[in-house]
Amino acid sequence: MSERRITFKVSEELYQKMREAQVAYAVPSLDEFARQAVEEKLERWKEYQAYRRELEKLREGIQKAGGIKALGLGETKEEIIESLRRIRQEIFEEEYAHLYR
Repeated sequence: MSERRITFKVSEELYQKMREAQVAYAVPSLDEFARQAVEEKLERWKEYQAYRRELEKLREGIQKAGGIKALGLGETKEEIIESLRRIRQEIFEEEYAHLYR
């Protein structure tokens, strides 16, 4: 695997925080700590992108169905919220309530 070097500047405060975290997480070097931090951030970014794609699919599905109004959730904000709360409660009762009894 080929490697590339990246050099960046940070404030003294951020540098000290990075050093403290490096020690706290027992990472052998600051370079390794920074690499791991970037990898973790990129992984979270990938997950966020997947979430956004699924959200967009959901929105498209709702639009194809005629919008929220056509789904029978209500017309006003309050009606929609009440419908969603009712649905959430029904799902809880069907799927999870037995775990808490």
